Amino acid sequence: MSDFTEFNEQRREDIRNCADKRVKAILGLKGVIITQIKEYQFRINDTIDLYPLSRKFHDIKTKERGYYPFPFYRLQKFIDSKLVNHFIDDI
Repeated sequence: MSDFTEFNEQRREDIRNCADKRVKAILGLKGVIITQIKEYQFRINDTIDLYPLSRKFHDIKTKERGYYPFPFYRLQKFIDSKLVNHFIDDI
């Protein structure tokens, strides 16, 4: 096996390991309904999609896209703020 092939395999494994940590962070969110859409796509309260492979989010309601925060302890606060904004907009 060439050095390049070994490097690529190691890189893919590192990405999967990092994604698994992100999935655990998503599944650890409190006070929300989490639906797994695909292997690496999660929907929060039917309004926000999270993609742990790329650390991206898509707000279905506002059409906003971007990256969700790192480190993961900030994820709960980020989701809570998005959902509060949805609640305020609905009033």
